[in-house]
Amino acid sequence: MTPLMLSLFLAGPARAEPVEVVPVGLHDIQLSGGRVQAELLLEVERTGGPPMRLRALDYQLQLDGQTVADATASYGGMRLPKDTVVQVTVPVRIDAASAAGLAWRGITQGRLSVAFEGRAKVWWLLFPVSVPFRQELVDIEVD
Repeated sequence: MTPLMLSLFLAGPARAEPVEVVPVGLHDIQLSGGRVQAELLLEVERTGGPPMRLRALDYQLQLDGQTVADATASYGGMRLPKDTVVQVTVPVRIDAASAAGLAWRGITQGRLSVAFEGRAKVWWLLFPVSVPFRQELVDIEVD
């Protein structure tokens, strides 16, 4: 199979990326040891083509242009069936000073921008594949 045919088969028909990663919410928000800790809930979808296995997510979370999380979360080969959404979480830990600054901007400006990007590391058949993702939410209203 040529590299072009392999990439077309991997991506599936008429889709930009073979895996989509979308943040959907923050859960278990706690203040502990001078840090804000939370779990970011993500929806991961295998968008067409044969199933894959999710090994890990290398990710960055930015709030108002400030990187507040830069880490890797491992999933040990979680199955991603075709066209099925699987929910996973990644940890987010923000130092108190950064959290206070972000909260102040959110209160005074009433808006925050959120960017979540990285690479999904998956197994496809016998091949390790790294798929980029980026989601940007601009001007999120803060109540």
